[in-house]
Amino acid sequence: MSERDDPTPAVRIDEDRDGPLEIVGRTHLTATVTGTVVVAAGAELRLSGQVNGEIVVRPGGELVLLGTVKGAVINEGGAVGIFGFVGRVEDRGGKESWVSRGAIVGGVRSPRPMKLSRFLALNAGG
Repeated sequence: MSERDDPTPAVRIDEDRDGPLEIVGRTHLTATVTGTVVVAAGAELRLSGQVNGEIVVRPGGELVLLGTVKGAVINEGGAVGIFGFVGRVEDRGGKESWVSRGAIVGGVRSPRPMKLSRFLALNAGG
């Protein structure tokens, strides 16, 4: 369920904190988390802040990355959209992440919206 479909207001986290942090509902993170963030099944995270670590998206979880992840986003079967900056993205659960135009993955800017596999193929070897 996307943010537009759910009338429940998102919880806003706007104070820096250390992880691990588990997201279990609709959450908008505008602060900095140092450590791992886990997006549980059925949860939605809108990140416009920063994670100094990794984000793990469980099957059925949803991540909209507008901010920065200095480590990896590991998609274990959720819905992942990359619009900001991330060190790397790994799809492990059968659902493919999307990279938007202008997003930066591993230091490379995406020229257009595309699936992660296409982005990686275009940038293989450097």
